[in-house]
Amino acid sequence: ETFKDYCIKTLGIPQKQIFYIKDATYGEMGKAFGKMEYVLNEFEGKRAIVYYCGHGTNDESSGKAYIVPVDGDAKGSALSYSLEDIYKSLSQTKAVSITYFLDACFSGAGRDGGMLVAARGTARAPKKEVIGGNTIVFSFTSNDETAMAYDEKGHGLFSYYLLKALQESQGNITYENLYNYILEKVKNDAFLINEKPQHPMVATSPGAMDTWKSMKLK
Repeated sequence: ETFKDYCIKTLGIPQKQIFYIKDATYGEMGKAFGKMEYVLNEFEGKRAIVYYCGHGTNDESSGKAYIVPVDGDAKGSALSYSLEDIYKSLSQTKAVSITYFLDACFSGAGRDGGMLVAARGTARAPKKEVIGGNTIVFSFTSNDETAMAYDEKGHGLFSYYLLKALQESQGNITYENLYNYILEKVKNDAFLINEKPQHPMVATSPGAMDTWKSMKLK
């Protein structure tokens, strides 16, 4: 909800162009991604931002990463959405670019460091997903790290500093500077506040490799 407000007030995105779902079910997620595909194919010159804050997990056998709806299955693929499938479907549209912000870890661990599924004794690093089109993915942890909460601020640690960077720059910040700012803040506070390592990552498709650093949200 806070990120939606920043999109409207700071980035100047019209509210009618924002698809916001709180506590999304499996069906609601599918409908939202379907609407995005339609818009990105029907309207020329559109850029998309996908922000997800919630639980992630991966398939125990393949390591394939999933986002988990409120009615989903933290054990694996049942009633969860594959990141690889989401990346593929949106990258095949006519979008000029697609930027993802993922405030979740995909090792099966929760924000408190515990496992979402008690039977799984250790966190597993998800496999790297294939990214196509002109796509940039900011993920809030690397490998098997946990996306920790910043309880004092009421946000995930990464979300807090993402919003802070947008506030201080009013959205006029390059992706390279945005990433460097978040990386420095998160890795320091993750240890000082939660005594856990957390190193945000950025990944790009081949098509965005030479241009992502100079891109901006606004």
